[in-house]
Formats: sequence, C-alpha cells, structure tokens
Amino acid sequence: MKTTFTLSLLLLISFLSLAQITITKSDIGSPDDTVRYSYAIFNNNSYQDSGANHTWDFSNLVAFKQKTSGYYGMSDVNLIYKLAFWGSANLASPRDDINMLGMSVTESYSFYDKSNSDLRIVGAGGNINGAPVPLAYDDDDIIYRFPMDYGDLDSSDSHYSQSLASVGYIEQDLHRVNEVDGWGTIITPHDTYQCLRLKSTVYQSDSVYITSSDLGLRLPQNYTEYIWLAKGMDFPVAYAKISLNIGFFTYIDDYIPFTSIDDSKQMNSNISISPNPSSDIVKISSSENSSNRNISIVDISGKVVYSNSFLGEELTINVKKWGSGMYFVIIRDDKEEERSKLIVR
Repeated sequence: MKTTFTLSLLLLISFLSLAQITITKSDIGSPDDTVRYSYAIFNNNSYQDSGANHTWDFSNLVAFKQKTSGYYGMSDVNLIYKLAFWGSANLASPRDDINMLGMSVTESYSFYDKSNSDLRIVGAGGNINGAPVPLAYDDDDIIYRFPMDYGDLDSSDSHYSQSLASVGYIEQDLHRVNEVDGWGTIITPHDTYQCLRLKSTVYQSDSVYITSSDLGLRLPQNYTEYIWLAKGMDFPVAYAKISLNIGFFTYIDDYIPFTSIDDSKQMNSNISISPNPSSDIVKISSSENSSNRNISIVDISGKVVYSNSFLGEELTINVKKWGSGMYFVIIRDDKEEERSKLIVR
C-alpha cells in the first residue's frame, strides 16, 4: 500500500511538472526590467508547429547579432509623453527608428498599460523630424489578455491618426487575432523553458502623407508573430515575426562577443571566406570534406541569393552585382550545418 501511494505521488508530481502553465500580469515585466535577445536564422519551419505538450527544439541555431530591450517607467520619458498618456500608460518600451518619404522618426517608444486583465499598447511617440510627437490610439492594441491559457482566442482593433504641423499626416489601422495554440517545452541555444505559445496574426495598414512633396503612401504590413511565454521571465523567452515567409528567431540570451566582421572565419571555424569584406570575387572553402553537401547564401531578410552543390573544393563567386550588406553562408548536408558571415561592400 505504501509503495502504491509513493508511486502515485511520483506520477502526480511528474504530471504536474509537465502540465500547461498560465500566464498572468505578474509574468510581464515592470519599469527598469531589461532583457538581451539574440537573433538567429531558421533552418526549417518548425516554429509553426503547435499543440499540447509539444517540444520546440531550436538548440542548434546560431546567433548573428544581439539587441537589448526593456521597460521604462513613465517618469523616465519626455514630459510631453507624460502629459499625453497621463493615466492611460504605466510602461514605455523603445521602438526602432523609421525613415519614410523624408519623414524621420527617432527615439521612439511604444506606451503600454499593464493591468490584471491585459497588456495593451495605448499609443506611441517619437521625435518626428526632431520634435517629440505623441500618438494616442483611439482604440488600443491588446497584446495579451490575462489570465492566458492554452486554447484562448481573441482579437482587437486599434487605430490612430495624427496631423503633423508643416510635415504632413500619419495614420495606422491594425487588426490583431491572438490564439494560444500550444503549450509544452521550448529549447533555445540558451536554456529550456516550460511555456505557452501564442500565435498573433496582424493585419496592419500604415498611411503617410508628406506636405512638402505632396506625396502620400499607404502600406499594408501583414505579419504573424509566434511568441513563447514562460512563468516569471518578464519578457517572451523567444519570438519570431514572420512576413512573406521571412523572419528571424529571437531568444533571451547572455552576452555574446561576436567575431569581428574582418575575420575571414566567422561563426564556424571550418568555413574560410576570402576576401571578407569583398566587392568583387569571393573564394569560399571548408575544411570539412564531403561529397554530398549544398551551399546557400542568404541576405539579411532571409532571401536566398545563391545556391549550389558543394563538393569541398574552393568555390569562386562573383558578388559584384549584389547589394551592400551582410550575407550568411550556409553549408549543410543531411546531418549537420555550418554557417559564416560574408560582408559585401
């Protein structure tokens, strides 16, 4: 009887350790919380997998860059933003700069309201052509609803429009559909987490009109975000933003001292690229000998610009007509993959 009870207890503990989690307000960051993310290129479409008690294994991905992010309190932002979002926002997070049709947006933020029921974006703000401009949403963009459980499904519609004196006009419409389509274990190059997986499908349209050039533009920017959330981590432990089947895997990581781009052997010591950087002819070789390998070179957006069989001999490629920037050299066979970076000037 004692043995049966002990076995049952062990089975219960094992089951509970694998049971799905629930994400609440307490699992989302607060002012002064920061995070470091690494970026990697997918080598398959397993990020689309979903379901109960699923394991997503991304442990073999190789990072090529890092970025820090975090949350600020409203006391840390410009006075104009404090007044514009008084009583409606309690968090701010930096956004990427934008330059479109001669309109420059720098030092920009998303402004959030974190409550017991949800995390929502209530507006944005940035220096537009040098002047701080708040953009309050007429309807909020709801990022997460709490408590979050497997099987949850919801949607929200957000909108803002803003006339800019002597500059022009900007507007955004966004429809977001959130589905918690999986739970289980995610394995990243950094760690292993019990998680919920949120699939967020976004239909976004941005409009810009510039007075000085009498030029307007309306841009659809539809994309899907795959987000893995774990208890007590403050930020997603991993996410991927996919548009037109292109995107990167981003995951929480420690600091990585990346190799200088002038080094001809990067990310993997078996691959040699010379000269690197280059603006004309590049020679690529590998110390790993195999008769059944392929080489692909992709640009920073994930587009394949070169593909061929690779038999181990030195390969000569003319990159003269390629655009300047960073490219990734990928040599793979059925069992393993090598990666390196190529800079084209």
